[in-house]
Amino acid sequence: MNGSPTLNKREVQTNVSLSDGEIIVLGGLAENKETYGRTGFSFLPSFFRSNNSETSRSEILLVLQLTKVAQ
Repeated sequence: MNGSPTLNKREVQTNVSLSDGEIIVLGGLAENKETYGRTGFSFLPSFFRSNNSETSRSEILLVLQLTKVAQ
């Protein structure tokens, strides 16, 4: 890692009608990630090496509440 932040961009677009004070929850911005790796040296017998895998899932939920601002 180089210490720099990672930017992941996800987008959602919708139209809703809300009254003052109402709340909406937007979801479905999900990501599944599978990572595979191998450790050890190729010149060693296979019992000195190992394979690994990892599966992760992340989901973003947006909770928004409408508040009217008087002009």
